[in-house]
Amino acid sequence: MVSVSIKSLQHPIVKELAHLRKNAKARQLANEALVCGHKMVLELGKVHPLQTLLLLEGLNPSDYPSAKQTYLVTEGILKKITGLESPEGVAATLTIPKNSELKNKNRILILDHISDPGNLGTLLRTASALSYDGALLIHGVDPYNDKALRSAKGATFHLPLATGTVQNALSLIKNMTAYAGNLNGQPLENCHPTEPFAVIVSNESHGISDELANYCTPVTIPMNTCVDSLNVAVAGGILLYALDPRRLR
Repeated sequence: MVSVSIKSLQHPIVKELAHLRKNAKARQLANEALVCGHKMVLELGKVHPLQTLLLLEGLNPSDYPSAKQTYLVTEGILKKITGLESPEGVAATLTIPKNSELKNKNRILILDHISDPGNLGTLLRTASALSYDGALLIHGVDPYNDKALRSAKGATFHLPLATGTVQNALSLIKNMTAYAGNLNGQPLENCHPTEPFAVIVSNESHGISDELANYCTPVTIPMNTCVDSLNVAVAGGILLYALDPRRLR
């Protein structure tokens, strides 16, 4: 594995990768995303070819999956590229997977205008952990945002994903039962879903889109009256687990 040493913060590759991390349009144009950390790079590199591998000086490239280009860099360069104060010493770029086909799936998560990257990543990680078949993202934050990727812990590349519109979601759920979190819905324990089904979670401030709401069964998580709402990632995790018909068999 041939590697190139970079020591200047002004090197074009450093600027390019830092821009890739910060800018969604740059990621779309390059069709690549930046992931950070030993575990993420090692695990994802086994199933997704690495485009660029960045290693802190002193690390052995042979200990990591091969990449089209490998760079040995200083800690300062890794900080600039990753945006982290204490990077682990490893980062890489991977090709962004194509939109997945979610029709004919049994268990789908629909994310309606989720704006917080940490919440988005946590929801994708939870859906992947519970073996959901895929997720549809309606607008909202880019799932390949660096904070979203860190929260997802690799799930972004394992869980089939598609991005689309409310109309795409309506087309997807027309032959499914769809449940959406709502403070005025029926109690969660009264819901007895069957496959195929979808769980829809939405932006905490604005709620689910009106068009989707007309096709959904609203569900409420019973809570102590001293708490009026839950973080969307927490609420979504509860719904994903509790509504999965396999748990009720």
